[in-house]
Amino acid sequence: VRIVASKQGNAVTLGKDYQGRKISVTEDANLNIVQTAWGDSGVYVCSVVSSQDLSGNGEDYTEVIVLDWLLVVLVVLGFFLLLLLIGICWCQCCPHTCCCYVSCPCCPERCCC
Repeated sequence: VRIVASKQGNAVTLGKDYQGRKISVTEDANLNIVQTAWGDSGVYVCSVVSSQDLSGNGEDYTEVIVLDWLLVVLVVLGFFLLLLLIGICWCQCCPHTCCCYVSCPCCPERCCC
């Protein structure tokens, strides 16, 4: 568990892993991360300790997923390569038996040679 920030009064103290980042706590308990980094994905737990809290329910969580542009490009590229492979196998199933080690998923007894 890494502490992102803690707030007492108006003073906000950032955790050691988040020093120098543009992070603030607004409206007493809203965490605001201006620019996320690659390792910021995960579950964030907010725990509020207050003498005015009578219900005792001062904890909540949220999940953050940070998608780097390189990951998005690789996922899109992988999707297009999968479509290309399916298209080649779909259109190139030979009428003869498989002569290579790459068989078509649409007709396993045939090959894509």
